[in-house]
Amino acid sequence: MRKASKFIYYFLKIITFNQITKYWAKKYNKVNTTFITSDKIPFSLEDLINLLGKDNVANINNTLSRVQITLNNSKNLDLNKIKELNGISGVVLSQNTLNLIVGNNASTIALQLKEKVLNNG
Repeated sequence: MRKASKFIYYFLKIITFNQITKYWAKKYNKVNTTFITSDKIPFSLEDLINLLGKDNVANINNTLSRVQITLNNSKNLDLNKIKELNGISGVVLSQNTLNLIVGNNASTIALQLKEKVLNNG
């Protein structure tokens, strides 16, 4: 087989079986699997604790972007003032559970709230 024939053979093989795009897709489309969290809290935790009531908090949990606060009593809660805090993008109240949508610093906020409220710190 001559060089020109070999070239045409491999060229057509690459185009026909779409091997070059498979190679490029594998090389350049790497999936980013890291999650970035932030340690900065854009509002004062003391303001949030005062709005919730220190004795009113029963439990604090978090997900990647939410802080879930279980309250003893949600009757006297002022949701508008909580929504006005800088850094809280959403507030959801269902029965005695308050969900604060805070973004990628939810774990930091939950940890510091637990230290200050539940551990009497």
